[in-house]
Amino acid sequence: MNDNASIQCLSIAPGLKNLLERCGLFTVKSVANHSQEEIVVFLGIDTYVAGIIAQAAKKSLKDSERNIATTAAAMVSIIH
Repeated sequence: MNDNASIQCLSIAPGLKNLLERCGLFTVKSVANHSQEEIVVFLGIDTYVAGIIAQAAKKSLKDSERNIATTAAAMVSIIH
């Protein structure tokens, strides 16, 4: 995944993905860059649901970073 990864890759309900897009949040990074409280305000949803969205975005970014590091390490070992 890159910085422009679509929110469609998040493990959240399709209706929440659609709501994020209607509010102008199209990428995982754009969601992860906002606090849970900001997501509550932007989407007009309760704190619990905003927490689920925020956690899914942050987890997706962390998983992506881990995959990139693993791939880079594998490529270095192949080259050497």
